[in-house]
Amino acid sequence: LPRIAACDEIVGELAPAMARRCGLRPGVAVAAGCGDTAASFLACGAARRGICVDVAGTASVFATTTGAFRADLEQRTLGCGQAATAGLWHPYAYINGGGMNVEWFLRAIANRGRAGPRDRLSLDGLNRQAERLPLEATDPLFVPHMEGRVCPGQPGLRGAWANLSWSHTIGHLYRAVLEGVALEYAIYRDILRRLYPDLRVREVRITGGGEKSNPWNRIKASVLAAPVVRIVGGEGAPMGAAMVAARAAGLVRSLPAAAGKWVRLGRRTSPDRAARAFYRQRLRRYRGLLDALARCS
Repeated sequence: LPRIAACDEIVGELAPAMARRCGLRPGVAVAAGCGDTAASFLACGAARRGICVDVAGTASVFATTTGAFRADLEQRTLGCGQAATAGLWHPYAYINGGGMNVEWFLRAIANRGRAGPRDRLSLDGLNRQAERLPLEATDPLFVPHMEGRVCPGQPGLRGAWANLSWSHTIGHLYRAVLEGVALEYAIYRDILRRLYPDLRVREVRITGGGEKSNPWNRIKASVLAAPVVRIVGGEGAPMGAAMVAARAAGLVRSLPAAAGKWVRLGRRTSPDRAARAFYRQRLRRYRGLLDALARCS
């Protein structure tokens, strides 16, 4: 196998034939680079211990930043990748299609039978409905694993609502879909705390289309008991790759320095004290529901 190189190490230069195809000058330095996941986390500024990242996209990814690799041998839930920043690691887990559930709900549930454009609900409309509802112990729970649970591997476990009653509305069902992702994240966080007892979750930086949902950000902040911070003008993995290129070219002194200069933080959503207590109870019920479904899957 080839030698493992640091992501910002120069490993070659652009050959003349390829330079012509790319429209670039021959001899341009080529750095080793990194994978898209590590680059995406770097673009969120996850270059210090305790910075968590929520990729609120098609898949819902929750990761943190630590100074050591520790295998999750007990729960077999967390993966772990080496960070672009030397000496750091990113333990992570994800929900396959967590963000797709929102689109599915809008299409198949909220707008089912609504033909005219004036009659159709939007995500903004659903968010407003969710925000108006008080938090109740009788609220429905949603399991987000529509195509099986990935972390840990439980392919037979499927999505579900529980605790439904005739009083529940589209708004209740939609908020439960949002909560399902946050409650699953809380399970990942608790595993992280057992693996890293000294871990302090400073904040959760959120990227992806789901960051635009204010109620979702509030739910995540209260469930995880940590501030949720949006990224302004985040470009995801391409910006992380550009940071690596800048470090390789000597334009920045380090990747943490590049992240501190390039990453702009936006709206900060703090946990709500009353909601935190509510969601501690919800998390216990959610765990019990997952266990029951896993036994019969």
